[in-house]
Amino acid sequence: MLDSLDFSNGYASPYPFNFIGIVLSPPDEGELLQNREWLELVLTHEFTHIVHLDQARGPAIVLRRIFGRYLLLPFPFALLFPSGFPNLLEPNWLIEGLAVYSESDWNKGTGGSGKAISRG
Repeated sequence: MLDSLDFSNGYASPYPFNFIGIVLSPPDEGELLQNREWLELVLTHEFTHIVHLDQARGPAIVLRRIFGRYLLLPFPFALLFPSGFPNLLEPNWLIEGLAVYSESDWNKGTGGSGKAISRG
């Protein structure tokens, strides 16, 4: 946890181990969502990244069990399976979109940015 910065944010990574960092400078009044706790919002967002990015199935999980929590495999395996964390290879819009979706409050009809969600 950091409290030496002038902005609020969070970060998460599954490599080399699952960790979440939170910058403890909450936003100014009215800067974020209506009536939602800032810390709950950030923790939900970053925890979604950990759950999503740490998943591995099939050959990736088998090779992760053999080699450990590697980012890149040794040469012969890297040609077929480039990473022990296959979801890290997904586009950023998908990674961030999933996290924003998970922090959205469907009961209040607001998304992660506090804007109204259109229900068609």
